Amino acid sequence: MRLPYSFVVFFVWLIILHPITAQTTEATFVEGAPNVFLDCRWQCDFDAIRNTIDYVNFVRDPQSADIHVLVTSQGVGSGGDKLTLYFTGLNEYDGITDTISTVTASDDTDKLVNDAIMSAFKEGMLQYLLRSSLKDKIEYSVNIPKQVTEEDLPVDPWNSWVFSLGTGGFFSGESNYNNFNLRGNLRANRVTKESKVRFSAGLNYRESNFYFRDSLNEIIDTSTITSIRRNKYVDASYVKSITDHFSLGVFYSIFQNITNNYRLSNTVVLGAEYNLFKYDESDRNQLTLTYKIGPKHNVYVEKTVFNKKKELVFFHSLDAYLYQKQNWGNVGIGAGYSQYLQDVKLNRLTFNTNVDWKVAKGLTFGLGGYLSFISDQINLPKSQAQIQDVLLRNRLFATNYSLFGFANIRYTFGSKYNNVVNSRFSGGGGNVTYFF
Repeated sequence: MRLPYSFVVFFVWLIILHPITAQTTEATFVEGAPNVFLDCRWQCDFDAIRNTIDYVNFVRDPQSADIHVLVTSQGVGSGGDKLTLYFTGLNEYDGITDTISTVTASDDTDKLVNDAIMSAFKEGMLQYLLRSSLKDKIEYSVNIPKQVTEEDLPVDPWNSWVFSLGTGGFFSGESNYNNFNLRGNLRANRVTKESKVRFSAGLNYRESNFYFRDSLNEIIDTSTITSIRRNKYVDASYVKSITDHFSLGVFYSIFQNITNNYRLSNTVVLGAEYNLFKYDESDRNQLTLTYKIGPKHNVYVEKTVFNKKKELVFFHSLDAYLYQKQNWGNVGIGAGYSQYLQDVKLNRLTFNTNVDWKVAKGLTFGLGGYLSFISDQINLPKSQAQIQDVLLRNRLFATNYSLFGFANIRYTFGSKYNNVVNSRFSGGGGNVTYFF
């Protein structure tokens, strides 16, 4: 395939402006500073961190690092997050480790969250800087706080309860199609070391209209197709901490899902869970075995293939899940089995996995997906599906499996340093994308 002439000209122009020669500039390298790989996902504003912390060399690959900083996040009872930074020394800093945690509030802005991460990062980096050639350039300042008395301790008038209200929607359209979506939700949580109470309720309404036009560009009313989906739900749960590894819970849900033939479904479940690791380590390590059992009362929109308009059934489930987040990447592997007790043939077996592996310097491999073997569609409608139902996926269809998978591989090469921030032409475009 011959490259376009314009591409060749542009490429040559880049080479002329930026000659390929080995060079080190003051802006991209701090002599004597440790190389740091900051392993942080959505929590971090890398530009702000690199602009503020200019006394280390940030590298883009963990294999080039002297210090690996892994940032993890766990939700806390206040609705915020517990952010934990794990420091691992490599090369000349081998064997030097540290763990720094900070807690953010639910209403903290992105800047406040990033400031908390930077503060924890600076604290954890101190011991490494004291062992580097920059140790003589460090200045110290100690602010001694006043002594705290019982009267100074904060009082929580909400008793650890956190509430959240939300609503939103979107619409889109063109001459032959329009779509409208409206949603709303309510959440109330109370999380302590001893127990966890969660409540949520929500609804979603989605309407899509497809128009057909004649030769005069007039809409043919008899050919208009309308798709409406309504979903409502209420979920509540209470989990009691028994030990550092074991917990018990009770779970309740009621929902309506017309697409899946549920006019109303009520479920009450008792559950027990054992974690091989302590729950305090769950941001990095989990190996859980969870068992649930309980009744479910269903009222269907249409009569099912079992000639049921409503019924009371009992079911149980067993799930196993392994999660590891380490400097080399992270892996999550799960398997679950559920079964209706009135008929052992009504069951479902599901496997899921998600792997992000830093294979070698610059090389990252990702793999994930799920596979379900389905034999428990007691809600399957008995009536014949129409062609528009098939095209719009407006109803439940018989299937004996469901799957989804992805794989990706990424290789990057070039300069190992990643200190420079240049925000020119990085925003303010005319295209806007909304995600719900």
